[in-house]
Amino acid sequence: FRVKLLAAEIWLAGPTPYTLKRRDELMDRLAAEFSPMVQVSTIGHGYHDRRHGHPIRMARITAPGDSTDRENIFIISGEHSAETAGIYASEGWMEEVLRNPEWLCRYVFYFVPIVNVDGVYHGATYYNMGPVLRVGRGENISPNWAKLTEPEAKAVWPLLVKLRPVFFASLHNGRHRRSME
Repeated sequence: FRVKLLAAEIWLAGPTPYTLKRRDELMDRLAAEFSPMVQVSTIGHGYHDRRHGHPIRMARITAPGDSTDRENIFIISGEHSAETAGIYASEGWMEEVLRNPEWLCRYVFYFVPIVNVDGVYHGATYYNMGPVLRVGRGENISPNWAKLTEPEAKAVWPLLVKLRPVFFASLHNGRHRRSME
């Protein structure tokens, strides 16, 4: 292929990219429009957050008032940064939850739309970025949750243990490997 470059950079991708900027705009918009039902917080940092400034963020969505008797639902996506179908699905799910306020009286929804913030920022496809950039590849976060070796797992796993959700989903693009089944 021949491509005439009209800008300093060009993005090539199989799936449609999902950026950290889009995540932040979505979460900040939902928190502003649906306050106090939507609360956004930083739950952790990738290896390179201090360098690029993109933390691991979570949205908590529920009806106002005491939520101690509500069941927890926890949704994550973006473990594999190029699997953007799961990230887009997470975005749609957040908006759908807010269109159904009756759900919010029964459940507390937790969404981490991009777990692998370093991978998304640096354009990785499957693995996170290791502690030293450009030295080998990082780790596959999915099979290593309970080991707590990666910063993404250290951010999410303690919340899962604490909240004990009745439903948990990790959204991907649907290309499952036998080792992950």
